[in-house]
Amino acid sequence: MNYHSHLLFALLLALYTKSYFGGGIFFIFFILVGALLPDLDETKSYLGRRVPLLPGLSKFLFGHRGIYHSLPFAILLALFINIFSFKTAVAIFIGYMSHLFLDATTKQGIQPFWPLKARMHGPITTGSIVEKAFTIILFALIVLKLF
Repeated sequence: MNYHSHLLFALLLALYTKSYFGGGIFFIFFILVGALLPDLDETKSYLGRRVPLLPGLSKFLFGHRGIYHSLPFAILLALFINIFSFKTAVAIFIGYMSHLFLDATTKQGIQPFWPLKARMHGPITTGSIVEKAFTIILFALIVLKLF
């Protein structure tokens, strides 16, 4: 999935979960950040183009959709952030998991328990007309939720 799909899906989740967790604008912001974080292992990703060195090193060591696209990494990241702020950890975890969920629906899929080779994948090709339609639907759902 491209970053537009990840951000819109995360925003939709944020709008539905923020009141449950007592979150405001910062809660939404951290969900959106979490939705972009797994692609720090790709130099051509939205976030990867803006962060020096780490994406290239991560891609070299683990490959794209390697460790950063795994459930154990998401949990460890959330536990680490929880040391500083529970609400921030929850928000980043929600965004992170939304990213993993969407990438699991693509043909490339993810290895949810990396380094185990078991892969979850679906029928969607990144950048396809199906993804574009999905993005439009997400946008419409967000507008409906807001108004």
